[in-house]
Amino acid sequence: MKYLDKPKVFTLDNGLRVALLETGTPKTFAKLVVNFGAYHEEQGEEGLAHLLEHCMYGGNIKYSESESKKIRGRFGCSNATTSLVDTSYYADIFSEDLGLWLDFTSNQIAHPIFNRKKLASEKDIVLREKVDRESRQNYTAIQEINDLFFHNHPLNIETIGNEQSIIRARTSDLQRIHEKGYNATNTELYLVGHFPKNVESLIKKYFEKIKPGKNTKVRLPEVEPLQKKTILHRPYGEINLQNPELSSAEISFHFSGPTTNSPDNFSTSFALHTLGGDEESKLFRRLREKEGLAYAVDCEDRSDRVSGIMAVYTKVPSGNVNKAVQIIFEEMEKIKSRKVNSESIEKMKRKIKLGILSNLERNIEKMKAVEAIVNTGWTIEKFLGRAESITPASVQEAARKYFPTSEGNYILYVGDPLLKLEGLK
Repeated sequence: MKYLDKPKVFTLDNGLRVALLETGTPKTFAKLVVNFGAYHEEQGEEGLAHLLEHCMYGGNIKYSESESKKIRGRFGCSNATTSLVDTSYYADIFSEDLGLWLDFTSNQIAHPIFNRKKLASEKDIVLREKVDRESRQNYTAIQEINDLFFHNHPLNIETIGNEQSIIRARTSDLQRIHEKGYNATNTELYLVGHFPKNVESLIKKYFEKIKPGKNTKVRLPEVEPLQKKTILHRPYGEINLQNPELSSAEISFHFSGPTTNSPDNFSTSFALHTLGGDEESKLFRRLREKEGLAYAVDCEDRSDRVSGIMAVYTKVPSGNVNKAVQIIFEEMEKIKSRKVNSESIEKMKRKIKLGILSNLERNIEKMKAVEAIVNTGWTIEKFLGRAESITPASVQEAARKYFPTSEGNYILYVGDPLLKLEGLK
């Protein structure tokens, strides 16, 4: 069965890469990716790629700031985001507005106008965003866990940057950052939806005039697996004054798994799902139904192409933290020692397939599939083929290979209002 047509991929004379997927819908999801993000910043520039993204809609040589606002108001969704390695500008639009989006975006990307008033306003917004992020209750815990997992790896770079570099930024700094990364050779255009017959001519009309430059697209190295056990016991929440032992404690358990490029990824992810992925999982049955310790248990495969991260999350009464952690290790050992039944595996395969089919009903999800095809060669068929290769034996082997013992390599974070933790260090 063919799940997605092959996108048309071509490169303009100036080096800008284009990928088109016609879906026949009355809408188009458009995305422009500039391969420049927080990773490319030098010392003293931390956060300027993100600040630049905020200031990019301040008008350009063709459209004033007020005109830009009106144009963007025509689009159903128009936004931008800065990551570690790139900055994306996207919109969900009626297909009839595609020409306008191409015209507006090409001018905005190639010829933005930076003014001090807009910069001052966006500085305040970015700094507010930074404060809001750092004010979250679990922010410090997340940073500690990231430091342990990533050390000096680029994945530990905070995209939002630091306060001083943001405060000091001038329009000339934005112009310098723009010149470093914003050029045709370093840019990719993705369109998914319905197009006019002359779509390629429109793309060339608006984007071939952008100057070529240096391609700064990067492939990050893989993160090294954890090499030791670390227990983080931190204050969290409030004490239940009537019954302190029932105060809620948060358990966050992390360990290294395979990256998404690894043949082990699907089997390990399924082993994790068996541990705590739904109401039939071992931890749900044990922690909630049998012991009555937790309302919910979540397991998450946070792996990507360069890092393999597996996580278990739950909340239990503070007085039962040790018992809950012991149960987590006991249930992991059971998955190592007993093969998962074939019926459970087939059910999971059906869920994966159903999830893909549901996602492919939306252009934004088709866009993600097109990006995967263009950048990694991973097609839907290849993805499902990897899923079909899961067997009871491969799940058991993956659990044995990646699930740690209590003396193994992992990060255990316990947010505990009572700070009572014994026997785990």
